[in-house]
This record gives sequence, structure tokens and C-alpha cells, in this order.
Amino acid sequence: MLAMPKQLTIQDDEKVKASDLASNPFLSPSDIGTKIRSDAVFNGLKALNPNVDLQIHKGDVSLDKLSQFNLVIFTDTFSNLDKLFDINDFCRSQKEPIGFIYTGCLGLFSYLFVDFGDHFKVYDKDGEAPKWYVIDNITKADPGVVTVDHSKPHTLNTGDFVRFSDIEGMTELNGPECRPVRVTSTFSFSVEDTSEFNEYKRGGRAEEVKVPFTISFKSLRDSMTNFLDEEFLQEWSDFRLLTATRFFNLKVALYTLCMFSHMQQGGIKASQDPAVEEARIKQIVDSAKNMLDELKPDVKFDERIVKQCIQFSQYQLAPLCSFIGGLVAIEAIKFAGKYTPFKGFFFYDCLACLPDEETPVQIPKDFVGTRYEDIVAIFGPEAFEAFRNKR
Repeated sequence: MLAMPKQLTIQDDEKVKASDLASNPFLSPSDIGTKIRSDAVFNGLKALNPNVDLQIHKGDVSLDKLSQFNLVIFTDTFSNLDKLFDINDFCRSQKEPIGFIYTGCLGLFSYLFVDFGDHFKVYDKDGEAPKWYVIDNITKADPGVVTVDHSKPHTLNTGDFVRFSDIEGMTELNGPECRPVRVTSTFSFSVEDTSEFNEYKRGGRAEEVKVPFTISFKSLRDSMTNFLDEEFLQEWSDFRLLTATRFFNLKVALYTLCMFSHMQQGGIKASQDPAVEEARIKQIVDSAKNMLDELKPDVKFDERIVKQCIQFSQYQLAPLCSFIGGLVAIEAIKFAGKYTPFKGFFFYDCLACLPDEETPVQIPKDFVGTRYEDIVAIFGPEAFEAFRNKR
């Protein structure tokens, strides 16, 4: 709403339940059991930006209905993965592909999937104003190496483009042409063959040029069912967000939950009988292990991660919902072609919040059917009381 889309349509026909109040700030106790979620949040969303044409769609979302939109976002959809595959394929098949985002929160585990089609054009990779750098030297070589003034290190990346001006001596580089660069250090980058150019004398500057480029995305079907090394980005490890082992274990947990939910035809539901619940979790964990062994045999199966994802998959926590919701909003804005979007799946989890010892949590009857049920189910009643009494 705050990003000023021309129109926004929401669809959620589920009745509001007490636990929804823990993860949705627009709901109130009076909504429980009396309103569907889309109706209950309408006024709160509208108040954020009255200038946006906000609408509610009730009932199933047909392909004809989807064709009216530029971008669609599906959240917490597990019980019919085949249908979601078909919807994504439909979005990709349009003359102007419909942007597709799939996201959700499962306890302390969240995921985000982005697909903007096979030929999505990015006009501005980072939204930053183009920078320019004072040139200190240019070598006559193949390739020529440009050194910038050491008072200002460049922030270019290999594959970026620059335009040269005001160079004395090696004037062949001056002009409107955009030249690709290859970064060689914090203060230097190489360009084309300059060995036949005049000798560099002095002066000049290199100005960054934002050149549009095209990104090709994979379909949800392809991304969900194939576990490829290229899916994992090294920068996630560099920033300590994810390791490759964790990424693929989280992915197989999501895939297995989707498949199990589809087979059950009722979504992800826990049993009140501890023995039955333990058997259910074990069945899904074993299926996940078999799946990972088949799809990505070089990755070690982490039973603890997968089990925790499955054990708390029917619950939600407000902080994680807010975080992943913020990421989704940013990706939606990127559909306009400004900033570089995610490609495929991204996972984020807070499983480190759980204690090292695995102790089954029994939800006291006082919390069942209340807004605090999800918090108590994950952290236990003692931890919840500590949270509540914290001042």
C-alpha cells in the first residue's frame, strides 16, 4: 500500500481464529469466528493509503482472474502444489509475463520464491545515483588497466559499464561509448585493449553508466523439484545468512511439507495425541531424508533442522512474518525494473532460538484457542510467561 500501486486485490476466505491475532496487526478479538480474514483487514489496509484502489476477491482464483494482474503473490499455500505449479506456468506463458511471488512462514522458518519470467529487464540494478571517479593512470596494454585516485576507491563490479571523458593523451577512450569493466582491485579495473592507443598523460574521469540487462528466472516447478548447486549464492554464506547444507535442508523440508499436505488434503495439521504427532513428524522427516538423498546426494541430511521445520510448521510468529513480509514488499517493488530481484528460492530461519535439548511442548488448555497458542507451542509456557512478564 505504501509503495502506491494503482490497484491491490486481496483474497483470503478463511475465518479469523484467535491465533491469527498473534501474527496479524489488523485483526481484533471481535473478528474471531465472525469475519473472514480479507474482510477483517480491509479497513486497516485502506487506512495506510486511501489513494490505492483496494479490492477484495472472494472464492477461488481462476486463471482468467489472474490474467487481469501484473503481479501476483501467494502466501502459505501448501495443500495443492500442482495447482500452484500450473498457476506459475500460466503467469510465465503470458505475452507480458505476470510477476509471481510465493512466500510463507512456518514456525521459525520462512521462504521466498520469485519468478518474473524468462526475459525480465532490469533498468537500474541498485537504485543508486551513478558514481564517477578521477583517473590516476591508464596503461597501454591488453587489456588496459585504469587506476583511480586513491582518495576514493571505486565500487564497480565486473560487468559494470563506464564512460570516459576529459582524458589527455589517450583520447581514444573519450566519448559517449559505454565500456564494460573487469575489476582488478579496489582502485583499479581493466577495459579493452589499449596497446595501440596514445600514451596516457593526465586527467580524465570514469563515470558509471546504468545499462539495462535481462534476467532469466526458473519456474516454480523447476526450482522446487530440482536441487542444483547454482541455486545457492556464495554471498549468503559470506554474510552468514545461510550455508549450502542449510539451504538445501530447508528446501527439502518445504518440498516435503507441501507434498505431505497435498496427500492429506487438509493442509498441515498437528494431532493432539503426542504419540500420533511424533509418528506423523517421523514419517515426514523420513520422507524428506529419502527425497534429499535422491535429489541432492552430495548434501548431508540435517535431521534436526528438518524436524524442527516440520514440528512447528502449523504455527506463525509475528516478528518472522514481519521480516519476510518486508522482503516480499521489496521484491514486489523490483518488478518495476528498478533494483535487482531475487532469483528462485531464498530461505530464512530462526531455529537457533530453540533450546539445544529437544523437549516436546505440551500446550496448556488455558492457551489452546488463544492468540498466544502459537508462541506457547513453539517456546513452551515457561518461556512465554518470561516474555510476558518482561518489562
